[in-house]
Formats: sequence, structure tokens, C-alpha cells
Amino acid sequence: MATRYSELKIFQKIQLLYEEGEKKYIAQDDLNAISNYEQALDQIQSLPKKDSDLELQYKINLRITDIYIRHGEWSLATKFSQNALYMANRMKNQVYIADCIDRQGDIKRMTGDESGALSDFRISLDMKLKSLDGDNLSIGDTYHKIGRAYFSQKEYNKALLKYQKALDIRIRKLGDDVIVAQSYHNIGLAYSNLGMLDDAINMNKKSLEINLAKLDNDHYHVTTSYDFMGNLYNNDVSVASSYRNIGLLHRSAKQNNQAIRMLEKAIEILTFNYGANHRNISNIYNEVATCYSHLHQIDVAANIRRKANSIRKILSHSPQKNSHRVFQPLSHVSRQSE
Repeated sequence: MATRYSELKIFQKIQLLYEEGEKKYIAQDDLNAISNYEQALDQIQSLPKKDSDLELQYKINLRITDIYIRHGEWSLATKFSQNALYMANRMKNQVYIADCIDRQGDIKRMTGDESGALSDFRISLDMKLKSLDGDNLSIGDTYHKIGRAYFSQKEYNKALLKYQKALDIRIRKLGDDVIVAQSYHNIGLAYSNLGMLDDAINMNKKSLEINLAKLDNDHYHVTTSYDFMGNLYNNDVSVASSYRNIGLLHRSAKQNNQAIRMLEKAIEILTFNYGANHRNISNIYNEVATCYSHLHQIDVAANIRRKANSIRKILSHSPQKNSHRVFQPLSHVSRQSE
């Protein structure tokens, strides 16, 4: 009886550690997430029957895989994806096996093996289509991955078709969600590379609108902008990236006034987050200057380029200001990476 009680307490501790890890993962507190996940795995190893919760072990190993993929730690990502695949095979769960193959494809794509990645994603998609309803989000995710593989191979029309399949599923299942915004953004990139700039701008605006709405609803940092309209906008850095992308698309379409407005919004948000001296702000100032040059406002362009150069000079003497939000390697965290 005492033994069963002790095992129950261990199971409860494992579940708590896993849940804490999930919270940290969502918050991108990856160092602490891995710590929680590995403590949970250690506790599982202390149980008499180490395979008593294969599904939880699978989920933890897959999450750790995702973290190492996020940080570009390919050997560790491969190790943990293989651990997850072992668990999935033990359970004979075809969808779990397919998800592991997806991760292997992700690693291949991001290490330059696009054809290998495409092969993995196709295998995964085939398995999922046989096991899941056609509208399942997991199928949408794999379509999206296939789209990215085609995009990496510069096959933009094929990428567009797969991105659209993913978008259709995501819209039906999620509505206006940040994952849908990601699909719009990637479709915009494909349109841009196909020279369809108006369509690209439209997709990026849809992506921005969703991100702004979601971030507002979730109470992220919101402040008053410094532009002449005095509108509210969100200060999340991803929003700045969206404004910049839209600005560059307007510039490519020779819509320089619209481009300047979008690029200046990006500068305002980045300044709020990083201060005035950041390499991305310097880069965007140069992009704004190019727009003014196209408008034949040469003196204005020259003044803005001086701002950009001034920031670069400051950064050359203060390199730490240029390293904001750089991931630190996680190799030392994993006790299971020996």
C-alpha cells in the first residue's frame, strides 16, 4: 500500500513538472522549460516500471526536440526526436510517429537538406491522411512544412499551393489566430518572390491585422504611437517586423510614401523595445532613405542616412547593444546529452 502511495506521489510530481515545463515553453523560457522536462524524465526513471507512461515520455521528448530546433542545436534535436520516435513506435501510434518524422524533416530543412526534408514531410502527410480527419490541424501543419521546403527550393508556385492548403485548414479550425497570421505571412513571401507585389502586401496586411488583434486581446504591451495620427499600436517586435515587410513590399511596388509610413512605424516600435541605437533601426533608416531618394528628396535621404551611420558608429564601440535577444546555446543544459 505504501509503495502504491509513493508511486502516486511521484506521478503527481511528474505531472506538475510537465505542466510547469509547458508554461515555460509557451513563454519561451527555454532553459527552465528543459530543466522541468528533464526533472520529469528523471522522476519517470525512478519508477519501478519505466515505461509506465510512454505517452508522457513521448510528449516531453518531442517538446525538448522543439526547443533544440528553435535554438539550432541540431544534434540534440535529433537525439530527442529519436527518443520520441522510439516511444511512438512502442505505442504503435501512427500520428505520433508522423510528428517525429516531421521534426526530422524540420532538422533536415534547416541544415540545408531540402530534398530529404520534403521526403520526410510527404511520408508524414501520407501517414496522417490515413489516420486523421482531413481537416485536422496536424495535417495543416505538415502541408505548411511542405510549403516551406518548396520555398527553400525556390519552387514558389508549389509552395503557394501547400501554404494555401494549410491556411484553409487553419482558418476552418482556428479562425483569426496567430497561426493563421503565420500562414498569411508565408503566402505573402511566396507572392513577393513571384513578383505579385499587390497580393503580397494584402497577405502581409492580413497577417498584421490578426497579430495586432490577438496581441491586444491578450494584453500585451500597448502604447500611443509617436506619429502624427496618434493612433494606438502594439509594441511587440513581431509587429515591427510585419510593418517592415509591408514597407519593403510597398517600396518594391514603387509606392514610396506608403513604404515610408510602414517603415517609420517599425522604427518606433523597435525604439520602444531597444532604445534608439540598434542595428535593425539603422538598417531601416537606410531603407527609409532609399524611399526618399526614389521620391527625389535627396537632402532628406542624406539626413536619414547620417542617422543610420551615427547608430552604426555607436554600435561599433558598444557591441553589447547589438546582441539583444540572441539565444544562448542550450547544450550545457541537457544532462541526457552525454
